[in-house]
Parts: sequence; structure tokens; C-alpha cells
Amino acid sequence: MRPMCLTRWISVLVLLLTAHAFAATALDKPLKDLQGKPQKVSQWIGKPIVLNFWATWCEPCREETPAFVKLQKQYGDAVQFVGVAIDEAPAVTQFIKQYGVTYPILLGDADGMDMMLALGNVQGGLPFTLILDRKGHIAAQQLGVMKADAVQKALKPLIAAR
Repeated sequence: MRPMCLTRWISVLVLLLTAHAFAATALDKPLKDLQGKPQKVSQWIGKPIVLNFWATWCEPCREETPAFVKLQKQYGDAVQFVGVAIDEAPAVTQFIKQYGVTYPILLGDADGMDMMLALGNVQGGLPFTLILDRKGHIAAQQLGVMKADAVQKALKPLIAAR
């Protein structure tokens, strides 16, 4: 292998390993729940996680929320949906009641934006959804609305892999 090719391969390998380390660290970053208690996304590692970054003022976020609520009920304990709201607690509380959200919601603010960046959303757009495997590795991601069928397709092999 030529020296330039070897250097390129090493660079790619380092980049991939670093990206995984940033993702793992991001999932350990505590965010507050609606009661003000710090929570880590990593606490749900052990089963597939649908991690959705959203805001009450985001129309595409409002569009996908009913499907996520329905899917969480459908999958029950086999999958954990987690929302990270880039918003204020009073607006989030009202939104949760309006849409019947039953899965955990964490308040993101600047820390949520940092988490999104570390997990691959360099544009900072919403909604941003990640499907994580049982070990917390990113299996799928979507910037913009993630349709129910795309969530199901991404989750199917993760649920089957026990």
C-alpha cells in the first residue's frame, strides 16, 4: 500500500473511532426532565432507543409526534422513545398534554443542541431523530420528519437481535 493511501485509511479510521467516542459521551450528558431531575439518555441503553430532538414551535416536529406516540405504545417495553425538547418547560408540558406523549422528555436548551451536534446534526435543524441499537450505537438518523415506516424499518433488525 502506498504511504498516501495508508495515511488516508488511518485518517478515516481515526475519524470513525472519534465519532463513536463523541456519540457515547453525548449520551452520558445529563439533561433535565420536566421535574428538573438530571437524566442521561445512556440510562436506556440495553434496548433500542428512538431519540428525537424537537421543539413545540417546529411544525415538522408537530407532524411526526403523533406517529411516535403511537409507535411507543405499539412497541411497549421493547423500544424506548426519548424526546429532547429544545424549548421551555411550560410550552413542553402543554405540548405533551396536547399530543398525549407518554415517553420521557428531556429539556435540551444549549446542552441539547451540543448533544445534537455530537450525534451528527451539524446543521442544527429540527426535528432530528436517531435510532440507537442496544449498545447505544447509531443505527439510523434523519434530519427532518422521520415517517413511521422508516422508524419501523430501522427498528426491525434491532428488535430481532437479542
